[in-house]
Amino acid sequence: MKNQFAIFIATGLMASGASGGAGAQGNPARCPECRNELTLGTGLSVRPSEYHGAIGLAAGVLPDYEGSEAAQALAVLPLADIRYRHYVFLKGAGVDVNDGLASAGLTLLQIGHFGADGEEARLLFGPLVRFRSGRETSDNKTLRGLGDRGGSTEVGGFMKAGVGPWALDVTVGQDVSHGHGGVLAAFGLAYVARATPKLTLTPGVSASWAGADYTQSFFGVTAAQAAQSGYGLFMAEAGFKDVGLSLKASYAVSARVSWEGQAGYRRLLGDAADSSLVRRQGSANQIRVLTGLAFHF
Repeated sequence: MKNQFAIFIATGLMASGASGGAGAQGNPARCPECRNELTLGTGLSVRPSEYHGAIGLAAGVLPDYEGSEAAQALAVLPLADIRYRHYVFLKGAGVDVNDGLASAGLTLLQIGHFGADGEEARLLFGPLVRFRSGRETSDNKTLRGLGDRGGSTEVGGFMKAGVGPWALDVTVGQDVSHGHGGVLAAFGLAYVARATPKLTLTPGVSASWAGADYTQSFFGVTAAQAAQSGYGLFMAEAGFKDVGLSLKASYAVSARVSWEGQAGYRRLLGDAADSSLVRRQGSANQIRVLTGLAFHF
């Protein structure tokens, strides 16, 4: 069966025996003869595994708001990476502000390829819901006169691609809850490196593009806001919002508990950086640092 390709369709109506057979072929370690295989999956998994992942809390230093020069010390954020049968996932917050407070998605289409050298490549697509915090004038005195901005629920989709230790992540979401009211697209590329049997390091680069409603909500200054705050009138437009670098570390303290550390630098671009709010009282350089413990199950 060397150099042979196979296509596998997995749906929730298939018998578990058929699913198990295909899974055995899809793993070169369990099926040495299946050295080069293509798999295609759609629908809900029929494998017996249920929930798995990690959950915890992290404390760190974050900017008071996007574009702020001041940092909020000892901010507490949820750490979560929960998956159900490898198709449904819930992800918590991190050092990338574009990830929001939490997101949930469903993998509707998965394409996998196992090469002759045993390296795996995967491509996943599906819908995504992302929750993002708002901004209140009480967050920082520099926001006085700008009014509050409520939290947002963004609905859209995701695409994930992986080849060996490399992982590409693309998400797009439209606010449907009258928060910022706009579109935000985020792009990330990471490399997962096992430094030691217990320590995993993941450096990454990222970027984001924001629609005009998003940039105006967080970086624009209307005539009424200018009169009350003293900032110059600024009408923000759509464009690339930022680029960033990050480093994540995970150390296995025990079989169930790990220490998690994250550090990220983000540089605002375009109208986000040119905003009168950022230029006068803020900074285009954004740094976020988090550390905490996670329980794995």
